[in-house]
Amino acid sequence: MVAQILCFLELILRTNRVLPGIIVHERNSNSNLFVIELKTANQDFECDVKKLELFTRKDKGYKYKLGLHIEFENCRPKLRWFRNGKCATINQDFTYGN
Repeated sequence: MVAQILCFLELILRTNRVLPGIIVHERNSNSNLFVIELKTANQDFECDVKKLELFTRKDKGYKYKLGLHIEFENCRPKLRWFRNGKCATINQDFTYGN
């Protein structure tokens, strides 16, 4: 299943149909800086993780320098940082609100 998702996402990247939640880049340049996907705890995020892996790969695609997946559960975000096509860090210690 994961291999099928990966192939599908690579196809979508080639056709420019992937729409991330938030992007930071310089217009009219190849400088793609940051891509973010957000989900609540009840949503499936496997596809988002694969997208961030593809968005941050150095060898092809958009070559974003950093990716971030934020999953919210009870006002506690779980942060997954992506770099070079891989999940680099998972941080669950960040809290805010009540």
